Amino acid sequence: MRKSLLVLPAGSAAGCGVPDVTTESANSVVRMGEADGRQQRPPRMGRRLVIAHPANPSTGYSGSIAKAGAAVAEQDGAADLEPDPPAPGAGRTWVWSFVGVASRASPLTMEYARPWEPGSEPARTFSSTIEVER
Repeated sequence: MRKSLLVLPAGSAAGCGVPDVTTESANSVVRMGEADGRQQRPPRMGRRLVIAHPANPSTGYSGSIAKAGAAVAEQDGAADLEPDPPAPGAGRTWVWSFVGVASRASPLTMEYARPWEPGSEPARTFSSTIEVER
């Protein structure tokens, strides 16, 4: 199932750090994680945004999109875990990929929680304003 979403960091994050925002091949991909909430590197329409967060699925926690504003990007496939296959006992990274579809800004909140514990506080939350440029 495809979800419509948003795309650029300008908010805040709580929790563990992930690799900094990096551009992988002349602005075609912008990668961001929890530590990048205040970075300003918006993708352009039609370009890819990758959001990555640390994970350890063996604990029962998983990442999800908790709240998204106006659609400025479409999710490109299902969230995935890296590396695949994992090293025994090692942590992994949840990875979401989006493609910018509209030139504007919108809020995005992602949570790292146990889905079978409704109403409980997430272990980590990532909030940002996502912006896509023309």
